[in-house]
Amino acid sequence: MRKISRREKRRIERLRRIGFMLVAISVIVIIFFLFNTSFFKLDIIGIAGNDRVSNDEIIASSGLRYGENILKANLDTASKNIEQLPYIKNVEITRTSRNKLTITVEEREEDFAYYSAGKIFICDYEGRILNIVQMTDVTPIIRGYELDGVEIGSNIFDKEELKGLKDILDTARELDELKKYTEIKLQSASEYGLVREGGTSIDFGSATDIKYKFVFIKNIVEKMAEDGMKPQIIKLNSDADPVVVPMKVEE
Repeated sequence: MRKISRREKRRIERLRRIGFMLVAISVIVIIFFLFNTSFFKLDIIGIAGNDRVSNDEIIASSGLRYGENILKANLDTASKNIEQLPYIKNVEITRTSRNKLTITVEEREEDFAYYSAGKIFICDYEGRILNIVQMTDVTPIIRGYELDGVEIGSNIFDKEELKGLKDILDTARELDELKKYTEIKLQSASEYGLVREGGTSIDFGSATDIKYKFVFIKNIVEKMAEDGMKPQIIKLNSDADPVVVPMKVEE
């Protein structure tokens, strides 16, 4: 086997280096082409999953620009921008073709309303304020504690005074009872008053034994309905047994 001379080794090493350089230059040229060619121009932005928020709002908030190179588009930043919209909970952006992006969103649902200082704050189940209006048909509506220093995007449950309210709402929702109540009022000494559909007024007491209280109310309403009656007042705010006052029957 012939021994390779030093001169040949140097020539082989030189060729290897030239090869590496050519590959590197080729990669750079390809990358430059990909990021600067109009072949990957963003022409289409598809939107899915939205109901309350318009396509135009989503696209405008994303920061994405028609005509930009789709490979240069910062999808993480665009997703975070869209999530700043009050009604948007989650965002996913995918490249679905060489010139199309698809934005899929999950919207927040209106869950309850909160009346304070002449305004109605529409909130999702987490307590995030989605909108501020003067009139609404969203129920239940909460009253009794003034919300200070909040705006769209704030979470009302960040306030320590409303932790008990959150427990009440969460439990009612878990039992599929929340929408059967039209009003919840925060009364003195951390006690709550509820109004159920049909006009039943409930002295709920403090935010303790919440599940027991809701189940009791549900059962008593259903039992009285079987007898053609309705409760007018249910008192659960004392250590004594619950008190149920039936509605007077109109003659």
